[in-house]
Amino acid sequence: MLSDETGTGHSERRTLFGETSAIVAEKTRAALDAGLRVILCVGETLAEREAGRTQQVVEAQFQAVVALLSPDDWRSVSLAPRCATRKVNVNFGLLTTTQPHRHRV
Repeated sequence: MLSDETGTGHSERRTLFGETSAIVAEKTRAALDAGLRVILCVGETLAEREAGRTQQVVEAQFQAVVALLSPDDWRSVSLAPRCATRKVNVNFGLLTTTQPHRHRV
């Protein structure tokens, strides 16, 4: 079975492969142009969070994508707020484990 969705901006790709917000924006645009729905991941590192920079970081990531998308494009985009460290989840705060976790929607 093929999927009609893809994810962009995943924290591991940002941190391990150096994907910038501009690259994420270009990938998001390309995915939409290919007819895919996009799950756009945005989020800060633990260091950025502890430094109180969460809003600045997420806004910068988000604005790079906003610059390349039309208002109609957003019908095919879902946002996934994530912190780049598994110890932290922006929805629930600090966790006591670094083990992967699953969330119910």
